[in-house]
Amino acid sequence: MNLVEKTINMSVAKDAHEEAICLSVLSLWNRRSGQSVTILERPEKKERNSEAVDFLVGKEHPQMAVEHTRIESYANQIEDGHLFVGLLQPLELKLKDTLPRPGSYQLTIWCGTAAWSRGKKKDNIRRAIEEWVRVTAPTLKMNKPPHHYKTERLEGVPFDVTLSKFEAMSEVRNGELLISMFSPKDLEEQRATRVDRALGDKCPKLLKAKVGDMQSMLILESDDIVLANAHAIGRAFIEKAHGRLDMPDFVYLVETELSSPILWILKEQNQWYPDIGSPGHFQTEMTHRYRTTFAGRGSHPPKNGGFEMTE
Repeated sequence: MNLVEKTINMSVAKDAHEEAICLSVLSLWNRRSGQSVTILERPEKKERNSEAVDFLVGKEHPQMAVEHTRIESYANQIEDGHLFVGLLQPLELKLKDTLPRPGSYQLTIWCGTAAWSRGKKKDNIRRAIEEWVRVTAPTLKMNKPPHHYKTERLEGVPFDVTLSKFEAMSEVRNGELLISMFSPKDLEEQRATRVDRALGDKCPKLLKAKVGDMQSMLILESDDIVLANAHAIGRAFIEKAHGRLDMPDFVYLVETELSSPILWILKEQNQWYPDIGSPGHFQTEMTHRYRTTFAGRGSHPPKNGGFEMTE
């Protein structure tokens, strides 16, 4: 597959993912509003200009303008998270039920450092970390700081690794290894900055697209299982949306880091998170998901809209 074909496949996969996200939110919106709207047009794909919105939805004619955007917890968080999981998650399974009990273990690296593994053999990095964990775990002393953790820069591993031992929350957690990342010290400030940027980019477009009695909707997508959650994003959203005069009628958050995306309502007309009646969570099943780390493998648009709402 040449570069042009890879680029086309990547674009097709991204478009299908955005459409599936929009349809899943519309399914929830239809249930709450008692209406039955769907995607009618994708102006951005036709007009190819910065003023065109992502979707126009309705029944027979456009009733609402919709914009979708991804928000990151920090710069390059989505790509960093995929690199982190791809590199270290296999160790969770490899070391399952092999570490000393009682106690559970946490393997941690700093956010942003997984990218330092580019151009290096991932199997060799994992093997070095695995051997170190097996040797280090028996030396850690639970509930006895600072002897409950150890940090080292291993030969052949381009970043520091930290292994910590904690009291297991349940029997099933005994001997378990979980991977994690240390967050930036200014994580919440960075999150708020990215939410503010998303609002600055999307709200004026949606306001301009509203014609007559049309409504508007902004869909925020988060793909961060490590450092983000709906409540943290909701706080940042309220902080940055306060005082804006161009806010859309509806704002939804879709968390796509799990196999079944989760929907939350951040704004519904004049009601704001968390004071909305039943703001979430609402679960969906999406048959098509776009992943930056999968780009170039070739994907096709989903059938039946690529989603299924579950109660």
